[in-house]
Amino acid sequence: MKVKELILRPSKVSQRDRQLLLAHLLRVKPPELYLKMEDEVPLQLLEEYERSIKKLEEGYPLQYLIGEWDFYGRTFKVMEGVLIPRPETELLVEKTLELLDSQRDYTGLEIGVGSGCIAITLLLERERLFMYGTDINPKALKLTSINAENYGVSQRLKLLQGKDFEPVKGSSL
Repeated sequence: MKVKELILRPSKVSQRDRQLLLAHLLRVKPPELYLKMEDEVPLQLLEEYERSIKKLEEGYPLQYLIGEWDFYGRTFKVMEGVLIPRPETELLVEKTLELLDSQRDYTGLEIGVGSGCIAITLLLERERLFMYGTDINPKALKLTSINAENYGVSQRLKLLQGKDFEPVKGSSL
């Protein structure tokens, strides 16, 4: 089956999500799919695509299937059990950046750090910022650690396991 046929085949899954999934499986950027419309999809990838489409039709998030998602122009690793970065959260980052003078030192705290997209983005945008991130979920802390390492900010991000403010209670952030 050709790329074009897969993209145009009717499904409960949006065409955009089918394109993103197929691009991921073919290891190309989504716009590059248009250059591959007449290419045959290898049988093994076709089978994986079909399994993935069934999961998507059942409501499983695309982001977990492909293992990454974009936030504020950067790609972050994501995994099941950790919240997926949302576009609305980018507004929070923008507003926070407006409040942070790039010439001053700051220390910040993100409660429920998840994938780390907020803290890491802030660290990348403000070189004089140091962040703490707390989360009750050890999986989230591991994922944040991986994302922070990928973006080279792990030395300015201290991750602590626990609920809400508990991990930093009594400290002088």
